Amino acid sequence: MKKRKISMRNDYKYFTFDNIPSLNDVLDNRERRIIKIHDLEKVYPDMIIICFKLNIPGEQKINDAIINIFNLGVIDINLTLDSKNIIYNDSKKDITGPEYFCVAKGDPCDLKMKMVNIEENSYFGRLYDIDLIYKGKSVSRQELDLGPRKCFLCNDDAKICARSRKHNLDSMIRWIEDLIDNYEGTYGK
Repeated sequence: MKKRKISMRNDYKYFTFDNIPSLNDVLDNRERRIIKIHDLEKVYPDMIIICFKLNIPGEQKINDAIINIFNLGVIDINLTLDSKNIIYNDSKKDITGPEYFCVAKGDPCDLKMKMVNIEENSYFGRLYDIDLIYKGKSVSRQELDLGPRKCFLCNDDAKICARSRKHNLDSMIRWIEDLIDNYEGTYGK
């Protein structure tokens, strides 16, 4: 059996070699997420499904730091949505990373703009991945004439940087750790 190469260093403050999901864990979780979204669409056919995850580079997808960032994201989303418009919400935290599902009433384009605002302007927003699904289709930034997500290191198109592996894992993890260290809120307290 071939041993997987670990690309994480051992001198990070918040990231370790613990809780590393296998490829099967990741694929199974992706399938469960799709099923969950389809199930929510069946129960709430005229509502907007919000699926929130984090963009965390590297192999470790859950630890105390990640959970704290995730919890702040859930708070950002819930504060942005009018509570009377939230029909359903649920979250899970497992080895593949935390996820939050929300069903809300409202205009899909308006809610997408609000979620993009969170991704672009919240302290940890660059790490947030907030997807909106309405009537079986993802509401995209392009539909709203918004540019693509920006890379947190260089501000180029994040997808292009990821695909080309423009930045090494160490610089991305160090950026996240600096972000955590410089947070002035109630992080981890």
